Amino acid sequence: MSPEDPRHGSHPGYVAHHVEGALPTCDPCKAAHARYYNEIKLRRMRGEQAKVSSLGARRRLQALATLGWSQVALAQQLGHAGTGWCARIFMHDTIYATTHETVASLYDRLCMTFAPAGHSAALARASAQRKGWAPPMAWDDIDHDLAPSGVRRAA
Repeated sequence: MSPEDPRHGSHPGYVAHHVEGALPTCDPCKAAHARYYNEIKLRRMRGEQAKVSSLGARRRLQALATLGWSQVALAQQLGHAGTGWCARIFMHDTIYATTHETVASLYDRLCMTFAPAGHSAALARASAQRKGWAPPMAWDDIDHDLAPSGVRRAA
């Protein structure tokens, strides 16, 4: 992993080192990984919820799909391989709070950026449109709104 990679110095960067086989892991990524797990431990000690509703994370992934971001591309942005990482968020009603924060951070980074043009981007956009998923700008409060504002649902 190069220092120019946007995941460098983060927990996803640490994961990417192992997925890509770029060992040994660099010090900034090791430190981010330690902070990530220390945060989980602190939350447990404070009695905070380890799991939260997956609704906001699902909506964020759906909104990114309207911009052409495929599940594979999103997982790769976080240092994961394949579609399994995103699929688990869609399959479960609750997810770890840290997973929600990771998706929210990814969304904040990509919500105003179209995916690079290509076949997978076109498929992601077409699938999102067919399913009636709302784009990022349609949401006033993506975690709490009952429905997006001004978007007609597909029949």
